[in-house]
Order: sequence, then structure tokens, then C-alpha cells
Amino acid sequence: MFKKVFIKIILEQAIMFEERAYNFYQSVLLWTVMKESEGLLKKLLVAELKHRMKLDELQKKGDLKDLQVTDNAKVEGVQELSSDWPLLNPWSTRKEIFQVALQKEMIAFKFYKQMAMRARLKTVSDTFTLLSNEEAQHIQWIQEEIGGNER
Repeated sequence: MFKKVFIKIILEQAIMFEERAYNFYQSVLLWTVMKESEGLLKKLLVAELKHRMKLDELQKKGDLKDLQVTDNAKVEGVQELSSDWPLLNPWSTRKEIFQVALQKEMIAFKFYKQMAMRARLKTVSDTFTLLSNEEAQHIQWIQEEIGGNER
């Protein structure tokens, strides 16, 4: 019983994280100072929405019972997933914005990778592996965006 509740909480936190990421990218996209990064922000916005949908699908399937979590296990990244995104404003530099995004994408990558390794059921493992791979791609996009505009 404890495991099932614990897994449900983890999944709900991941869903909330994806929602906050979506809202973050949406608000940044509205700021005119970020026009030069509009393409990347739109890609990230769509990706976060897709992640939310994948997590919803996993939750509806109910396959989470086969995720290995011991009673004393601590899942790395859960605390970071539940923490708030730093407050930014329209005067934040694009570098500040992308550094926040990079930090959060790295947290999500580590979390999903760990969950994929703990899953015993292939569909659960595949879902978390897919999400971790996509977060790795987001990290690369953001690093390219930061590095490409510093030259």
C-alpha cells in the first residue's frame, strides 16, 4: 500500500513539474526581449506538453505497481521536482532565463533516468527512458542556445 501511494505521489510531482515547466516557457515566450530565442522556446513548450500527456497516460494505465521502490528508498530529484521555479521578470537576461531552464531540465533528466532504472515493467521503463532522453535533448538545445549567442 505504501509503495503504491509513494509512486502516485512521485508521478503527481512529475506532472506538476511538467506543468510548471510549460508555464515557465509560455511566460518567457511572451516577453519581447526573448524574440531571438522564440523557436527554441516554442520547441520546449511543445515538448513539456507532450511530457505531461505521457505521464497522464502512464497514470491512467495504472502500470505503476511494478515500479521498484523500497519503503526506505529516496528517489533522487523528487524534492527538486517539487521546488518552485525561480522568479524571473521581463528584465531578466536571456542567459539568466536559459540557465534556470537548463538547471530544471537537468533535474528532470536525472529524475526520469532514475525512475526508468527502477521500473520492472517494460512500458513504465520505456516511458521514463523516453522522457529522460527527451530531457537530454532539451539540455543540449539550451546549451547550444547559451553557447551559440555568447560568441
